[in-house]
Amino acid sequence: MICKKCGNSFDDSFNNCPNCGENINAEKKAKKPIFKKWWFWLIIAAVLIIIIGSSAGGSEDELTSAGGNDTSVSVNASDTAEENTAEKEDNVYRVGSVLNDDGLEISYVSGEKWTGYNRYSAPQKGNIVVKLSFDVSNTASTDRYISSYDFTCYADGNAAEAYIWTEDTLSLTLSSGRKGSGSVFFEVPSDAEKIEVEYEVNAWSDKKAIFIVELG
Repeated sequence: MICKKCGNSFDDSFNNCPNCGENINAEKKAKKPIFKKWWFWLIIAAVLIIIIGSSAGGSEDELTSAGGNDTSVSVNASDTAEENTAEKEDNVYRVGSVLNDDGLEISYVSGEKWTGYNRYSAPQKGNIVVKLSFDVSNTASTDRYISSYDFTCYADGNAAEAYIWTEDTLSLTLSSGRKGSGSVFFEVPSDAEKIEVEYEVNAWSDKKAIFIVELG
């Protein structure tokens, strides 16, 4: 260090100039703190720029990742829709088809317009009666029961009433290995274009089989 008073040069460990006795502590204290130096703030600015740049890059990566997840969800939703469509088609039955309801084999024999009523039991004006006939076999190890109450009819999407004025209505209690047959009847509009009869496959779920009535 050089004394500003006399110009003598000496070691920094001295608090006073060994030549003139000048107090050196005042000079040391007068030095600028590091945060007042220009290069200190230059370093700080450079560090901040690096941090901000890194954060922006991370955000872009997260957005890209999120976008990728959205694409995956879209694909999965499409796959699910296709599976649901396939499952729905699997539940559609036409004449000649056989439904296996946990050991109860239900064969769809025929679906037709029925006119076996008399004038006292005729359907309402503008309506007809459709008849669906089934052969049923019990291949389960326990007794099984099936009746017309297990079926619901829809004509062009609208609920249709069961026709009860007949003796051939399906109502069977079958022991294991036994067979039987019967029919279900519904009154529908004569101009109905789409007649579907739903059967409740499992009382503990919403799964249903759909029998299509094609009058030709």
